[in-house]
Order: sequence, then C-alpha cells, then structure tokens
Amino acid sequence: MRKHLTVLVLAVFAFVAVAGTAVARGPQEPGSKANTITGVVVNTADGLAIKATDGKEYLIQGQDLSAMVGKKVTVAGKISQLPSKKVVTVESVKEAK
Repeated sequence: MRKHLTVLVLAVFAFVAVAGTAVARGPQEPGSKANTITGVVVNTADGLAIKATDGKEYLIQGQDLSAMVGKKVTVAGKISQLPSKKVVTVESVKEAK
C-alpha cells in the first residue's frame, strides 16, 4: 500500500511539474515562428517597420529601434500575421552590412 502511495505522489508531482512548465511559457500564437529578417528600419503610418530585402514589410514589436531608422539591420524574433500586416516581435537585433 505504501509503495502505491509513493508512486501516486511521484506521478502527481511529475504531472504538476510538466503542467507548470507549459503554463510558464504562456500561450503560443498559432503560426508564429522564430525567424531572422534583414532589411532597413523605416517609419510607417502604423509605426516602425522593417522593409525586408525580399520586399515584405514587418511591423516591429518588442524593442525600440527608432535610433536605427534608415539603417540596415538583422533581427531575430517571432513573426505573426495580423489581418493586414506581418509583425515581428524582436528578440535580438544587430546592424547589418
């Protein structure tokens, strides 16, 4: 009986640990993925954006890149799709050459 109780307690502990990790990460946006984008930081009517080398435009979230307007940068972050625009949540940025 004591062995079964120990196994049950350990199973509950493992479940709580795994569930806690999932909750700590927060919800993931469908379709979002980590990516690297290179382009020029530009001002738009909707705010700062990156005009990528492939011609696409990504609104910037997560970091203030106003000091880099007009400069070519490479950003890493998650891309999500709004109804009419793509958004990059910047995790890191460096000036590109």
